[in-house]
Amino acid sequence: MARPWKIRGLDIDRDAASCARTVLLSKFKEMFSYKNDVMRDGGVDAIHDMRVSARRFQTFLVLFRSFLSRKRYKYIRRVFSDLIRRLGRVRTHDVFLAMILGAKGMPREERAVMRGAVLPRQRKKRSFEYRRLVRLLRRLESDAVERTCISFLNEVGE
Repeated sequence: MARPWKIRGLDIDRDAASCARTVLLSKFKEMFSYKNDVMRDGGVDAIHDMRVSARRFQTFLVLFRSFLSRKRYKYIRRVFSDLIRRLGRVRTHDVFLAMILGAKGMPREERAVMRGAVLPRQRKKRSFEYRRLVRLLRRLESDAVERTCISFLNEVGE
């Protein structure tokens, strides 16, 4: 599992809004640090790490929602709920595939059926969901959603 980044710049003497901004920006950048790995090869670890960090970001977003305008909060929440959903769909197939490939206690005939019939179908479904995830990430990139969110987060508490 992805280790959370240490949040630099937190200071007890700073106001709450400034600390919220620091935390949200750190978690946002952590989440997007996995984007290139996800888009390049779609490996199980990259998908998992991005999903975990996206869920962490979402948690802090909810926690600090009072520091964002309602409109900006809803925008960021909508965009990243979709991303988390897509990451989750790919991750579900990864877990299922690992379960099929690691089935040790299953009788040989059942294992053969699973690997012969179920495995190819699950790989195809995973591939489909992965392509949808990459399309979403490209759309977020082309629509400048990352930059928009960073500018919104930079205004937290202002």
